[in-house]
This record gives sequence, structure tokens and C-alpha cells, in this order.
Amino acid sequence: MVFLATAGADVPRQRHHPRCQRGLMMVAALTMITTTAAATPLTLTEAFAAAWQRQPEAHALPAWQAAVNARAEAAASWLAAPAAVELSAQSDQFSDNLGSREYGAALALPLWLWAERAQSQQLATSERDALTTITAAAMLNLAAQVRSQWWQWQRAQVEVTLSQQQEAIAKQLQEDVHRRLQAGELSNADQHLAKSQLLAAVSARNSAELALLQAQTELLALTGWPPTRLLPLDAEAASEALPELPPQLTAIDPAHPQLAALLAQADVAKHSQALVATRRSANPELTLGVVTERDSYGEDYQPSLQLAVRIPLGAGARHQAELAAASAERLQLESRTALRQQQLLGELELARQRVTTSAAQARLADEQARLAVESAAFYRRAFELGEADLPNQLRLLREAGDAVRSARLAVISHNEAISQLRQALGVLPQ
Repeated sequence: MVFLATAGADVPRQRHHPRCQRGLMMVAALTMITTTAAATPLTLTEAFAAAWQRQPEAHALPAWQAAVNARAEAAASWLAAPAAVELSAQSDQFSDNLGSREYGAALALPLWLWAERAQSQQLATSERDALTTITAAAMLNLAAQVRSQWWQWQRAQVEVTLSQQQEAIAKQLQEDVHRRLQAGELSNADQHLAKSQLLAAVSARNSAELALLQAQTELLALTGWPPTRLLPLDAEAASEALPELPPQLTAIDPAHPQLAALLAQADVAKHSQALVATRRSANPELTLGVVTERDSYGEDYQPSLQLAVRIPLGAGARHQAELAAASAERLQLESRTALRQQQLLGELELARQRVTTSAAQARLADEQARLAVESAAFYRRAFELGEADLPNQLRLLREAGDAVRSARLAVISHNEAISQLRQALGVLPQ
């Protein structure tokens, strides 16, 4: 069974397992995020908060919390089930009709089996803790989607900016070529090359703008924000802080939302198995009642006290089937937890290596862009002086544009790698 919960609900005497505290803080921090003015750019933290508020799980959280609280109250009751009232009447009116009458009223009290109440309370506590951890895991899964859409949007913005710059350069070059053609310094073939370069730049800009529109549409569908909030951000405002990690990773923090959720579900399965083990039969029932009766007409009614105990026999094969199913679920969750822990460790190590590699790639791409831009500038001056031809000038401009594009995208890739590292650590956007 899958549970969802919300933090902040008023639960009397609620105590959480230590691994649930991080999930509670994550949920509480999310509720503190407020909407800013419509003129300010949308940040990653706000995008995540808005996306979570739109999730069906977020809308259902109060109902899930109420269900778990109700189960906890039922486990704390002194009765195994609600009491029942029994009313009875017996008469010989339709046979001998001698005046024999008997009326009774009784209260049936279902009783707990041995250790059943304690096991039910432990199960209710573990379910409450599971609510928080599973909610935190759901939030982390959503954070992965938001981060992915966020960096697609950032990358699309860079593509549009660079394509616009390339179009402006190609337009200026085409105007220079046209002017020199009029002066007799260049040929019609050069003008065709320059115009072809401009058309290619316009086409690239159109494609980049379409990709940006798609990225914006997907991000808006996830967050529900109006397009006016999608304003460009600088690299520092768009990125997340690089977390500190030990030199060698040997284990995943049990407070990691995905691991904590599995641990909590395994704990629920363990207590569920223990509860099923105590229920070897149906609950016994104590009946307390009063009976008043007479044997014939003219006699007074005589009251008497009724005390009865109903003890069901063993459940037999049905109980064995329920116990085997509970045991199988527990074993499955424990195995899944161990497997997921190894997977998370591998994902975390890969994310850390990706950050290191992307940082080196960004430095190399920046140096390559600097060299390409300087080379294009040298050749541009030679071209203006009539000492170089147009085809090589166009080639160097393309190479410089590609190098600048690679450098800018390398920065985006590095920032995205940092986001993926924080995701692997189980940290929400903040």
C-alpha cells in the first residue's frame, strides 16, 4: 500500500523516526515559499514550489493525513472494534399465549487479542512516519522533472541569444560585402556567399526561437506560471550552489528521501507482519446485558444479569495465507531497499564525476572560444584590407560562432551537472 502525507497537521503526541525529520523539514520549507511580484524572474526554487502545488499528490495530502490519524486513534482505543448494542425479545404470543415474555438488552465489546493493541499502535506510528518520507520522495521525483525542464529552458535561451548575435554579425557582413561590391572590390559570388550565410543565420535563429517556445511551454505547463515570469536570468541566479562532499563515498545517508521512503515502507511491512502474526483468530467478544422475563400472565417481571464471552476458533489456512503474504511483502521491500541503496550510491558517484568533468570541459571550451574569436577578428581585419578572401572569413566566423556556442552551453552543462549532483544527494531546489 502506498501512503502520502503532509507536514504541519496537528497530530497529538506525534513522534517521528529520526530519518523522517529531514522529510518534515523539506515539506515545511516548501510551505514557506511565497509568491513574488509578477515582474520578477522565475527562480528554480519558485518553479519547483509552484509545480508541487499543482500535483495531485499535494491536493490529496490532507485526506491521507486524516486517514492515518484515524487509524492511529483506532489503534489507541481500548476496544478492537466499535461496541455494538444487542436488543432481543421473546414471547409465546403466537403459540400457547400463556403470557411468557422475555426482553433483553446487551452491549457487545470486541476485545483485543494478546499483544494486538501494541502491535497496532506500532504499525500506526510506522505508517505515520512513512507518510512523511514518501511525500518527501515524491517531491524529490518532481524536483528531477523541474530541474530537467529548467535547464532545457536555460539552454534554449542561450541558443536564441547566440543565434541572434550570429544573425547580426552575418547581416553586418552582408552589408559590408554589398558596399564593397558596389565599389568593385568584390564579386557577385562573394555577395551570394554572404547572403547565403545570412539566410542560414536567420534559419538557425528561427529554429532556436521555436525550441525556446517549446521549452517555455513545457516549463509553464509544469509550474502554471504566466509567460511574463519567464525572464532571462544571469548564470549565478539560474544555477544552484555546489554542495560539499567527502573525498570518498561509501554509503548513502539514510535520510535521503528515496532511501528513507523505502526504509519506512519496509518498517511498515515489518510491523504489519507482526500484527498479522498476532491475529491467529478473530477478536473475542465480551457481552454485558440485562434480561427481564416472566413465565405467565399475572407474574412479575424478574430481571437478571447476562455475561457472555465469545471466543472464535483459529483462522487456520486463511491466517497462514495472510501471514505468508505479509512476510513476502516485507522481504520484497527489504531487498528493494538494499538494491536502491547501491543504485543511489552509483548515481551519486556518477553525478560527482560529471561535475568535475563538466567543469574541465567548460574551461577548455572557454579557451577554445577565445582563440577562435581572436582568429576571426584577425582575419576580419585582413579581409577589410583586401588581404584575405571571403570564403575563409565566413569559415572562421562559423568556427568562432560554434566555439562561443560550445563555451556557453558548457557552462549550462556544468550548472546542470551541479543540479544533478544535488538531486542525487536528495536535496530539493532551494
